[in-house]
Amino acid sequence: MEGPPEWTGAQVIHGLSLYFAPQSRLGEQPGSLRFLVDHTRALLGPTSPEYVSLMLRCAPVPGVSVRQRCRERVGWFRSRSQLYWWSHKGAARVADALNRGGIAVSPELQTGPLP
Repeated sequence: MEGPPEWTGAQVIHGLSLYFAPQSRLGEQPGSLRFLVDHTRALLGPTSPEYVSLMLRCAPVPGVSVRQRCRERVGWFRSRSQLYWWSHKGAARVADALNRGGIAVSPELQTGPLP
């Protein structure tokens, strides 16, 4: 029998994107992913490149793309490829910490067949 599903970096990025989405989806409780934002901030630190890149990538600004933010150096002074590299690295660190902490994957982020 399999254990509970483990967190992945992609699930962390998806969860943060859902949390910062302008409108919640049908059946989704507002703030249900707040723990993920809090845990990310506590683990990575608010000034780390990993945290900043995750927030820039997952918290959209209406009418401003990630490409435009990087090109105009708004909040990020490195290249766009480095933004993605740092955000993947940060998401992997958060996923690893959630797995080590025994925190179950949020139902909104689980994929695959339902039990």
